[in-house]
Amino acid sequence: MHIPQVTQMQEVSDSAATLDYGDSELERLNLSLESFEGFPLPRIKESPIAFGCKVAKVIEWGETPQALILLEIEQAFVDDNYVGEDDKGRLKIDAKNLNPLARLGANEYASLGDVLSLARPK
Repeated sequence: MHIPQVTQMQEVSDSAATLDYGDSELERLNLSLESFEGFPLPRIKESPIAFGCKVAKVIEWGETPQALILLEIEQAFVDDNYVGEDDKGRLKIDAKNLNPLARLGANEYASLGDVLSLARPK
């Protein structure tokens, strides 16, 4: 599973096109694969975050084919440009710099907008 950036919205949308058998969306979108250390499948090189997952559970419902697919993350890749440290020296993703793209449904996408921070109570 990959987390794209807002700047990659067109590629994400274009990857949903119906292609002929054997036509590669990676080639069509000028994307490339590279090995994913610790995971048997490659990842998309241009994606700043990738998760190597296995299916944990599939929950199907409704009269039309719908499912919620729960994944277990086995391996993670985060581009060093989007990793920082919090005030306790723990690694954290710089969400504002990453500017991840969210899919809302149909033709709608979202960005984070303002990134808010609030200290947890002690």
